[in-house]
Amino acid sequence: ELIARAGALPQVQDAFDHDLSGGAWIASGLLSFFAVLLLPRQLPPDPRALSQVLGGMCRHAVQVRQPTRGPEASAVKMAMQNAELLLREALATDEAHEQVLARLASLLGIPVPRGRIEAYDMSTFQADATVGAMVVFVRGRPEKRSYRTFAVRGTEGPGDVGMMREVLQRRFAHAPDEMPLPDLVLLDGGEAQLAVAIAALGDAGLSRIPLVALAKSRVTDDAKAQAAIHSPERLVVPGPDGPRHIVPPQHDDGLRFLMRMRDEVHRFAITFHRKRRARKESGSLLDGLPGLGRKRRTALLRHFGSLAAVRAATLEELRQAAGMTAPVAEAVYARLHATDASEAANRAPGNA
Repeated sequence: ELIARAGALPQVQDAFDHDLSGGAWIASGLLSFFAVLLLPRQLPPDPRALSQVLGGMCRHAVQVRQPTRGPEASAVKMAMQNAELLLREALATDEAHEQVLARLASLLGIPVPRGRIEAYDMSTFQADATVGAMVVFVRGRPEKRSYRTFAVRGTEGPGDVGMMREVLQRRFAHAPDEMPLPDLVLLDGGEAQLAVAIAALGDAGLSRIPLVALAKSRVTDDAKAQAAIHSPERLVVPGPDGPRHIVPPQHDDGLRFLMRMRDEVHRFAITFHRKRRARKESGSLLDGLPGLGRKRRTALLRHFGSLAAVRAATLEELRQAAGMTAPVAEAVYARLHATDASEAANRAPGNA
């Protein structure tokens, strides 16, 4: 659709449902779009029933018209052409995703995973603020509203294996009506991670869900050739006699799709981990200051945006922050700048 404001057409939005036909998608798109926006005084096109429905969604009458000539008719024609183009592109993309998923199914020997695929990864730094992450692809596309993060509690032991076990147990403790079951589970790792997943899903009564671990390419030194050798990316899947390794061509569409999912879950896990570490570090630096409780500390960080911005603020700027008092502002300033002085001393020559 085209959105007209002040005689201009600055916005184009995709608001149709590929599964509808005829004029039904027009009504569906209008209702879904205007359900979350302030309604305009006029909008094309028909039918009359839309006028009543849309008018009931706001406090003013909405005129629904279908112009046959003039600038408005040209705008409607342009919107229809854009919608047809977007639909053709979307259908072509759907076909491409279907081909990739079919190739993935052939590679793994499983039914085509047209629905939900989940990928898991862990992120830690010096055993600090360890987190797990899950990303979800549906019909070959990321479904970011379904992404989840897990603050690892360490209940299943240390190391990647213990962390993976805990995350999978917590995820599959959810009933299917709370979180749909996947058609395929992807793990970042090798045989150890696969064994953990087999046990976790078995304990949950979900052994029927296909599993695959994606082992990264590794670099080894070849003394004879005096060069580094990159091992291929490889897949590890359950087999009747133990783990089965698959080494597809590195340009294989199914493999590239799994690598894309692995990169996405890795990015998501690292982003969440950095946020947790930042919150932990900001909390530890400001802990124990008289008058700076949790609510005031949260308000202070929200006011400046980050601990670095609080550290860069002048004493007067700290005093003027919402909810701060002069004594607390002075205590915060003294703490942060004492930390700066200590770090500078540690970096000085002779203290290396």
